[in-house]
Amino acid sequence: MNNSFKKLNMLKLEGMMALSEHTIALQADNGKYLSQINISGLNYIKPDKTDIDVFCQFKLITLFE
Repeated sequence: MNNSFKKLNMLKLEGMMALSEHTIALQADNGKYLSQINISGLNYIKPDKTDIDVFCQFKLITLFE
């Protein structure tokens, strides 16, 4: 295992909201929405927003048919 990887904390999701046909928002057990956050040039997904914005929207894609 590469030592540059940090241990990931488990996150319990409380809900999923459909925003459009292929776009969702995910709500964590702390009541906040998962959001793409850029910290020092690195992108993370964290439960950080109380309101849904463009960074809380995740597109669903089909990997295999």
